[in-house]
Amino acid sequence: MAKIATKVDQVVDVFYVRDFEGQKVDEPERVDKIKQAILGIL
Repeated sequence: MAKIATKVDQVVDVFYVRDFEGQKVDEPERVDKIKQAILGIL
């Protein structure tokens, strides 16, 4: 999920990564796997 907000001269981007059930991903191993997958694509 991504949220983007603008205030006069500022833009704020916030990205949330959630599992298939819409729950927050907070297990360290899963977070690391997701980070590595994202970095591999970038």
